[in-house]
Amino acid sequence: MAGLTHSPRIADQAAGGQNLLVRILLRGFQLPGNLVADRIGARSEDDRMMIRMLVGILFWNLVIVVAAWFIYSSLG
Repeated sequence: MAGLTHSPRIADQAAGGQNLLVRILLRGFQLPGNLVADRIGARSEDDRMMIRMLVGILFWNLVIVVAAWFIYSSLG
């Protein structure tokens, strides 16, 4: 077993790369809500969270509906 070594540093680096990708995607997903929260001056994290959720749901639903409409209209 002397030849088999486990390096936790390599595992941590691999997990860090995945976490970075998740953080980038999450920031992009929350961007519309963050922009609105900044614009209206929400400072409390609870207020910002509620605004992010509301704006995010509305924005991304609109994006999905418009994309589905374009796909449907191009097929017919």
